[in-house]
Amino acid sequence: MYGRVMTFENRSSVIQFERLAHCRVPTWKLPFIARQLRSLMRRDIATIRPIPGVEDALTSLAVKGVELGLLTSNSRENVTCVLGPKTSALFRYWGCGSSLFGKTAKLRKLLRATGYARDEVTFVGDEIRDAEAPGTR
Repeated sequence: MYGRVMTFENRSSVIQFERLAHCRVPTWKLPFIARQLRSLMRRDIATIRPIPGVEDALTSLAVKGVELGLLTSNSRENVTCVLGPKTSALFRYWGCGSSLFGKTAKLRKLLRATGYARDEVTFVGDEIRDAEAPGTR
């Protein structure tokens, strides 16, 4: 990109903008798209369920003494609605409300809250940009 130094820190955001450009989504439409997606999520939240096996896997990890943390762009209320109170209670650390391009900052904040170093933590994501977020490697 002309006039901008590509750093590890901003690489993920640039990739997201490239994907949007590929889909011909003007950046000025992003707030409207985000608002529509949040509206659809609120409307349909009661019908969304975790992938089969996820709740058992999380419970198994917690029983073995693994401390669980969750980082999501969604609200804690929505996550609790989807996972249910029993599974949600397995998480000791929560980082909710990440913006589309701000996962790195939320990730650092969550790490500070845990007191763990980056190399003491395993990150599991459900989409490509989770693996691309600086600090997850």
